Amino acid sequence: MQLGTEDRIGLNLYIISMTLLLVGLSGCGQNPAQDLVKGVDLMTYELNSNSHMAAIFEVDTQRTSLPAISLPLGYSPETGFSYGELSISPSAPNRSKVTLDVNLTQAAQLPPSDPWLPNELDLPISGIDPSSIISLKTSGSSKVYIAFSPESVILGTAITLREFDSLGERVGRTNLFFPFNLKDQIFGSAGIFTGSKPHTSGLGLFVDASPLLDRLNPEGLPATLTYSQLHEKPKFQSTFPRYKKVKLIRRAINKMNARKQKLHLH
Repeated sequence: MQLGTEDRIGLNLYIISMTLLLVGLSGCGQNPAQDLVKGVDLMTYELNSNSHMAAIFEVDTQRTSLPAISLPLGYSPETGFSYGELSISPSAPNRSKVTLDVNLTQAAQLPPSDPWLPNELDLPISGIDPSSIISLKTSGSSKVYIAFSPESVILGTAITLREFDSLGERVGRTNLFFPFNLKDQIFGSAGIFTGSKPHTSGLGLFVDASPLLDRLNPEGLPATLTYSQLHEKPKFQSTFPRYKKVKLIRRAINKMNARKQKLHLH
């Protein structure tokens, strides 16, 4: 369908308005995702004949602060076993390291499950079959995601934040995500997700961890690992709601920064 002149003008005005608003949202006039994510380190290691994969995000929270916390993934109190860990630790003033550490050998044997953000919307990534995404839950409502094939691997997390519940009540179910491209060709996506119910709003971080594939020890990986297929090269998408909702999100973030809000996980 072709757009008429008035439609094109309206669309262009919308894009211009969104761009100006998002410059204010980011605080520095850059890509909001790259204002939030200052760096990502990728690593692998072997432990007890299991291959582990980790992504460490350096996150700039402006004048708010995330708590120092460590949460096991898929923890079983009967066996004491977990599939890895989601941890947050302060690294500098107004910055935190968010670490996703996954036991790939064990996690890859799990069936795909719950491939959505806590607000039940899709992850901000195209090229992924939702039926191939493995979701690892923490003791709260935050989650870590992994999607793996012989060519690509995605690591990500959705961190639900108590202070975002009221924002979710106002704007409803929506996503505000932007792709980032850091040095050393590290690609990913970062942003905010909201839902109208408690425990469904917070911060999302995703990265293409494919550079780690060459570092994995194949002897530590199960033969069933290839069941999770990415049908095409994954692409990190910009997803944003209507102008009015973005304004509400921006206003809420500005208030949190003004109060130097301490954030808490659900």
